[in-house]
Amino acid sequence: MYTPTLPTLVSNLTLQNNRLSGSIPAELGNLANLTDLALNDNQLSGSIPTQLGNLSALVKLYLNDNSLTGPLPSEFANLRNLRRLALKNNKGVCIPDAQAVDIDFRIWASWLENWHTLSEGVLTCDGNVFERAPQNVDAVEFKALVALYEATDGPNWTNNTNWLSGRDLDDWYGIETRGANQRIAKLTLHGNGLNGQIPAAIGDLRYLTYLQMERNSLTGGIPSEIGNLSRMIHLDLSHNALTGSIPAALGSMSELLALDLSENQLSGSVPEELADLPKLRELVLFNNPDICVPTDILPWMKSLRYFHKNRDGVLLDCDGNPVFSPVQTVPPPPADDPDERAALVALYNAIGGANWTNTQTGCPTRPSAPGTAFPPTPPAA
Repeated sequence: MYTPTLPTLVSNLTLQNNRLSGSIPAELGNLANLTDLALNDNQLSGSIPTQLGNLSALVKLYLNDNSLTGPLPSEFANLRNLRRLALKNNKGVCIPDAQAVDIDFRIWASWLENWHTLSEGVLTCDGNVFERAPQNVDAVEFKALVALYEATDGPNWTNNTNWLSGRDLDDWYGIETRGANQRIAKLTLHGNGLNGQIPAAIGDLRYLTYLQMERNSLTGGIPSEIGNLSRMIHLDLSHNALTGSIPAALGSMSELLALDLSENQLSGSVPEELADLPKLRELVLFNNPDICVPTDILPWMKSLRYFHKNRDGVLLDCDGNPVFSPVQTVPPPPADDPDERAALVALYNAIGGANWTNTQTGCPTRPSAPGTAFPPTPPAA
């Protein structure tokens, strides 16, 4: 039988609607420069040859409207340049079950354009709808979210709407993204029934600025990889059952403003590295009775705008001595300025203050507290 020799520099092979029959020849996988292959609208049958997975330059592959059968070859995940894959109207073609749950395969499928149109009706081989990863998702961040979901009993969360689906990440419960690339900026899962350990992969969410997972049932230690989140502004892991020490790596989160680790079972000394955080203003540690403060960072602790004492009302240094007990270290406000007081009294008298509907002060300054009568009364002599 005559076998034609195929040229090696073919970049486009268009044979759609051409009354082709039989099976797709495996030799097509040798066309290393092929970018477009159209075999749609014919009478082709049999399985899709695995050798097509060798076409690393392939951008468009049209196999729709034939009589093809069998699973999509796993080798297709090697087609990193593929953007269009048309499979619809091949009732026997399916996505293998192992690939349907494989993270890398789902991410590969997310790169394809118009999947729902070009491959409509293609199910997994056990008859389920195939859920690819969200389109344009960052592969590393997607894997981190999958790791968090699996490590914390995601199927039993109070609310897991759209998690692990092909919907945009902004449609996943608790996620807020920034930019066209859907970089994850906020992850808010407080009081959501998370049960298990925080996976190290959480440190791969490099664009995260807010992480709130308080009031869950998280156990184990705080992974040091959280320190990789250099854009973090607010971190709240309070009201869980976390154990172990506070990772020194948290001292790398240079943008951090607020850190709440209260109501856990943490132990050991507060890492001295936290004193290197230039923007930290709030540190909440109460009800971790085995935490102590190294004497070297006591001045830094006292400089914080807000900190919480320990369970017994006194935060201890690592020698067991009480270091300070106030809940708040905000300095007292200055006394009222006499000229400002006189100006407010003049305003009250000039515009009929006695007949105002509300004479409660609306000024946020202190020490005049909200709820005191207007105008301010003069200080006692």
